[in-house]
Amino acid sequence: MFSSIQYRLFFSFFFSFLAILVITENGFSNPPSPLAPHKEAPRWERNGGKAFEPQLFTTIPKDQEKTFKLIVNAHTPDNLEQAILKTKSLMKQKGPAASTAACLLGDLYLRKSHNGANVKWVDQALAAFGKAVSMHPSIENTQKALLKKGYLYFERKLYPEALGNFQRAISQKENSPEGMAALIGLAQSFQEWKRWNLVIKWIRQGDDLPFSPVDRQTLQLIEADALYQLARFENAYKLYKIAMPDGQPLPKDPRALFGYSEAAYRTGHFNELKTSIKLMLKMAYEINPKDPVAPLSMARLGTIYQLEGDTVNADMASDTVYTMGAHIPNVKAGMIIIATGNLATINCPNPCTSGIVDINVKQLTKAAKSLLDDAPFSITSQGAIFDGLTQLIRYHRYYEAEEVHKKMLVMLPPPSRSPYTRYVKSQLHQVVREHFDTLERPKEIVELHRRFRMSFPADIMKGPVGLKTANAYLALGNLSEALNLYYPVAENKLSPASKEALYQQGLLLAKLGELKKAEQAMVEHRVRYPNDHAILVELGHVYGKQEKFESASIAYEAWLKHYPEHENRDAIYPKLIDAYRKQGDLLNLINAYQGWIKEIPRESERPYMELADAYHQHKQHAEAIRYYDLALKYETHRKEIDWALLRMADSYGAIGEQQQGEDLLRRVSREATDPIIRQIALEKRRGLKGIQPTEE
Repeated sequence: MFSSIQYRLFFSFFFSFLAILVITENGFSNPPSPLAPHKEAPRWERNGGKAFEPQLFTTIPKDQEKTFKLIVNAHTPDNLEQAILKTKSLMKQKGPAASTAACLLGDLYLRKSHNGANVKWVDQALAAFGKAVSMHPSIENTQKALLKKGYLYFERKLYPEALGNFQRAISQKENSPEGMAALIGLAQSFQEWKRWNLVIKWIRQGDDLPFSPVDRQTLQLIEADALYQLARFENAYKLYKIAMPDGQPLPKDPRALFGYSEAAYRTGHFNELKTSIKLMLKMAYEINPKDPVAPLSMARLGTIYQLEGDTVNADMASDTVYTMGAHIPNVKAGMIIIATGNLATINCPNPCTSGIVDINVKQLTKAAKSLLDDAPFSITSQGAIFDGLTQLIRYHRYYEAEEVHKKMLVMLPPPSRSPYTRYVKSQLHQVVREHFDTLERPKEIVELHRRFRMSFPADIMKGPVGLKTANAYLALGNLSEALNLYYPVAENKLSPASKEALYQQGLLLAKLGELKKAEQAMVEHRVRYPNDHAILVELGHVYGKQEKFESASIAYEAWLKHYPEHENRDAIYPKLIDAYRKQGDLLNLINAYQGWIKEIPRESERPYMELADAYHQHKQHAEAIRYYDLALKYETHRKEIDWALLRMADSYGAIGEQQQGEDLLRRVSREATDPIIRQIALEKRRGLKGIQPTEE
């Protein structure tokens, strides 16, 4: 694994040494080139000698040494023109020297590019190496040309092009020094391109190759980083531990140091390596304070100090992060880690009103929302925000947690590339439901449901959650939405919420004018819950609106029977009486009035007049006269009194007491204020047998 500093040093050495030719007593040899991943890279042995040196500069075959000696003599560090001209001349010749010259020309162009600063000559070098490969030089020089092309593209962040050249170099001869160097380059390219599974795949293909310990460590660190980025933290931790054994010098690679520390932290191995982890985090920062992992390292170091109660060092580490420039990547993630660590060490029972908690919640939320606007969204950032969300939930900061969750889900990659995608979705559902349970105001319940409908899947909405949500919509007057939410709850017979949902469904349907559906829902309620009689009143209303008066009266009578002490009985009797009246069932109408009268304590409020009318209509005149007498004691409205007297006179006549009837008619004809009533009274007097009334 190479940090940004290693890459710069790497290529600086590469361009400095690449174009130097060394002539030994055995002929042309090539100096060590930093294009090889390490000085300890596998060596190439020449001429049976004891010395081993990396073979990255073009190899001059023994039989071509005299030909190329002229080029060496023409070459000086300050003037490469003569060497380039002679090399081009050799390329025009036929024979194997031409392909060697093509390879060498690329090296000379690189020297002329001044460590790659001059893009023009780097382009010329790439073209020369491409030409050389097409001329089929020796396998060794072909691999070297492809290897150099790969790293030149790598430097330009053209990873697909780099990968193509590295793969071609490997295919030439996998177990050669150049082939193994190409495999490392391939792994580094996939690493920088963030193709983590391919990193692992290609590195493991080289398990049987004879890499040096240093190169093997390089590959192990690259693979461990890939495992870490895939959030396979336990596997990453184990491989980091192999690559960085106890007692051995630590690699000066900030990314590896932080990766090992964070993998240990996330797998619960923190206490085993606490001292080592603190050392690695310090080193990761000190190697390069501007490295992308520097703020992460100091933030995690600060949380460790905080857990240990070392507030002085914790504050120093945190201040280091706060004072870093915004241009340094991962500062925001570092702030989230710090705020999360602070919240984790505060003991404030809910509902927590701590100002320190408020400050850290605000910092965490602000940094998280800002970080979510950045790209790319690394696995470390994902983990930092996920940990922060856990603390927000712990302190019941639901609105902040929901806001961050919703924004985070948009940024997360598919579950195949990040386990946090599943974790965050699950955590969001947990947050929303916990928040939902705390809400009582319908407006807040409805707003939460509308914002996070995905947290209210169909199976959840078939029980108490669905009922509570439906009731909230109903309270706000959104009847259609409430009705839609009641249906699945009502259908779920196994849920205790089904009873109320079915009841409310019936009421809503009736309110919306869907009387037939309302009747069906209410009848279903009676079938399911025969011991719950509250629905009978509403069922009676629905029957009445459909002019099913017999069914309505049966429903009202049943309700009155089951609720003898209910405070609303006084409101149900008129409904029952109306149903009997519209049926023409005078006997039950009278019985209903009698039952109602018995329950009214104040005699003046009893419906004597209506009962008397019912008896009169039923031709029970003696009873009618009796109740008219009672009614007239309390009636104060003149017109009602006169009408009652008229009907009372009829009843007297019907039982053969014409004189008493005549007296009442005479009274009405004199005292009634309504001329129509007076006229009716006169006509009735004239109609009485044997009486000839006169106007008085």
